[in-house]
Amino acid sequence: MPVGPGSDLTYTIKVRNVGNADATGVGISDLIPVDTTFGSASDGGTLSKGRAVWSGLTVPAGGSTSVTLTVRISPTLDPSVTSIVNDRIGVTSAQGVGTSGSPHTTPIAPAHAVAVAPATQTDGTRVGRSLDYHVSVHNLGFLADSYHVAVSGNAFPTSVLDTTCTTPLGTTPGVTPGGTTDVCVKVDVPAGAANGTTDHATVTATSAADATASGTATVNTIAVAVDTLLVDDDNNNPDVKSFYQTALSDSGTPYSFWDLAVNKTLPQNFLNAHRNVVWFTGSSYPGPIVPFEGQLKAYLDGGGRLLMSGDDILDQAAGTTAFVHDYLHVAWDGSEAQNDKATAAVHGVGGNPVTNGIGAVPLDTSVLGGANFSDEITPIGPATPAFTDDSGQPDGLSVDTGTYKVVFVAFPVEEYGGAADKANLMTRVLGFFGP
Repeated sequence: MPVGPGSDLTYTIKVRNVGNADATGVGISDLIPVDTTFGSASDGGTLSKGRAVWSGLTVPAGGSTSVTLTVRISPTLDPSVTSIVNDRIGVTSAQGVGTSGSPHTTPIAPAHAVAVAPATQTDGTRVGRSLDYHVSVHNLGFLADSYHVAVSGNAFPTSVLDTTCTTPLGTTPGVTPGGTTDVCVKVDVPAGAANGTTDHATVTATSAADATASGTATVNTIAVAVDTLLVDDDNNNPDVKSFYQTALSDSGTPYSFWDLAVNKTLPQNFLNAHRNVVWFTGSSYPGPIVPFEGQLKAYLDGGGRLLMSGDDILDQAAGTTAFVHDYLHVAWDGSEAQNDKATAAVHGVGGNPVTNGIGAVPLDTSVLGGANFSDEITPIGPATPAFTDDSGQPDGLSVDTGTYKVVFVAFPVEEYGGAADKANLMTRVLGFFGP
């Protein structure tokens, strides 16, 4: 907690017995820090000759005991003093062993100071909708304060509300030293905003007692005006996003784009704002989707539709997660039984709602440097095979659970035939997903 002139400052002194027998008759002595006066001491501690002292304590073998000392900083503290130092702690025992403590320094805080956190937030939502952000206003001063909160620099309509996001707020309630208060910032995304437009709002909290004390944070809001999001999880090794961008463009599909190599934090609301997600991992290894499985679960639980592709995407334990089993609908035991099964082509499955009538499509392994790390999979119902490899084993599936839809292929779509084949596959998948 921030402290300054007139503040109480509490120390906790912990004594640990590292021996194999109880320590009895333990005494603790702590010199009252300069520029402070004795306030109180726990456990029978008293003031004696400028020291706080405790006596007659017992510390069991391997155990510890703690006492507290509260002092008051001088209300007329010289402005040149920047910290309070507690030094000269000594410990003795009836057994003749003892120890001493290390200095502890507490900085003197300004009377009024404030920080706003997090420093930056980025998210997004559909055009015509609003998005709520919560920011924390933290009192860094040693006096209680309240704060005027305002936004600036924004183009999207933005308002400051109380923590319930319902009542307009100009000034926060009082905040104790070291305390925080929550503020809601509501951003309304205009219905006519172009897809991908990013609005930047600066949130400023200013001390009601001292206008020179303020803190800021930034809220970035992305307008979503299209149905499809392309997520690049290939780690640029190599960079294969152009194959997917071309396939989407050739299929007449406008899309948003998020590159995880540029920003590993994919905002949940931004993700949820898209009806369809195309997610590719290229040759990323191992377990490229593992950090995002919680977000993908939430997205699908909300009725999302996911196309996912990758080379060696299931290798080792990556294919054994609950998300892979329950949402991608893949049974994978982590062994080599279905791992790295080279195939020259993938084959559509008759009757499948995505690949019926496709036939055989060659894989151009040169795209990823010539290696062939495609996997075979065992679909879990209600999923059905969508592709098979040259041996006739499934290496892709589609599933419609009634809540969400998934097309998962355990081979890299960037290697799938030519540009027309990729565009055709994208058209089929998005047709399966529906409007």
